Amino acid sequence: MLPREISVMLMILNHHSRAPQLCASLLLVIALMLPSTAQAAEAVSVLMKFGLSSFNVKAGTTFSKDAGMGLELRPQVNYEIPSLNFAAGLFYQGRMGSNGLGAFPLSRFGLAGYYYVFGLAISGDSYDNGVGVSQSRFAPFITAQVDYGTLAITSLSSTTGKVLAFNGLAIGYMLGGGIDIPLTSSMIIELEILLEGTLAGGASQSDGTEANGGLSIAGAAGFLGLSFHL
Repeated sequence: MLPREISVMLMILNHHSRAPQLCASLLLVIALMLPSTAQAAEAVSVLMKFGLSSFNVKAGTTFSKDAGMGLELRPQVNYEIPSLNFAAGLFYQGRMGSNGLGAFPLSRFGLAGYYYVFGLAISGDSYDNGVGVSQSRFAPFITAQVDYGTLAITSLSSTTGKVLAFNGLAIGYMLGGGIDIPLTSSMIIELEILLEGTLAGGASQSDGTEANGGLSIAGAAGFLGLSFHL
């Protein structure tokens, strides 16, 4: 970590007494879930998602800014267990463009869990003769996700009128749902809607105090994705 990132993380721990337990819990879930899910996975898929999002940033005591509508890019790998109607995914999500907040204000890495109400869109069923037959269906799902995000803001201060630059770190969550639509036996179109919030966060401003302190990010995003089964 860079020195500034270390100071921001310490600020998070100071401002959120439950943050250490929260971080430990999230790391434990990731450590336990990913190896077991990857080992038990009956299928692996690679996704590329494009989306639009809008979010609000609050930092310190006075800074508040609406990022407006912007483009999101999200590559992802999913480990699927059709027998449990479940999939777990690793993703990177980057925001491009904003309402006066800089070119690339928000980047995050995260873990996503998906539950498919009526089963996955593509799955293989084995019959008595041992022949596997690929089954496809429309597959609605619900999802819960956690992420570790970095924020880099360059914006005009609403109080001083000067250019304000600060960095932030946040542990966030996303909740939502969507549907998978099979195109072929190995290709899926995915539609997804997410609401996002912040579990813990902190911001550090090197040239002032306006944005020093807690950090909160809240908003919504919609994605259109293409998935390929390996």
